Amino acid sequence: MAYIRHEAKEATLRVANKTVRGRFIRLPPHGFVIASTLERVGTKKDIVASIRCRSSLARTGIDIVRGAGWGDVGFDGVWTIEITNHLSVPYYLPVGLRIGQMVFFRTESPPERPYQGKYSGSTEPALPKLYADRDLATLIEIEENP
Repeated sequence: MAYIRHEAKEATLRVANKTVRGRFIRLPPHGFVIASTLERVGTKKDIVASIRCRSSLARTGIDIVRGAGWGDVGFDGVWTIEITNHLSVPYYLPVGLRIGQMVFFRTESPPERPYQGKYSGSTEPALPKLYADRDLATLIEIEENP
């Protein structure tokens, strides 16, 4: 069984719409959970951020980014992360453990309009909102009027 051998303090982790209290969160084999950063992160009009897994955690077979590791210029909120267990056994992740790192980049110019996406202002993990994509209406229109 894989686990981290550090003593964890009591902490809280927001997972989807539930709050997990205790010492560990169980990651199922080859499974993932939707969680969020404890910190709220906001970027200015000319800053974009990226989140990455800490290398020590990645070397154990755990990742926190399945493909949504880029932020948008002007995003402000908690970051939803996809914690993935690539192992064939359960993994017990200490709640509150530092699992990621953020990198900030300055853009060459600010966007024409500030970020006003469907995840802006998030205070808890955001489940997928594909139904709210702006291009979905365009695709439906094309389908109905070929």
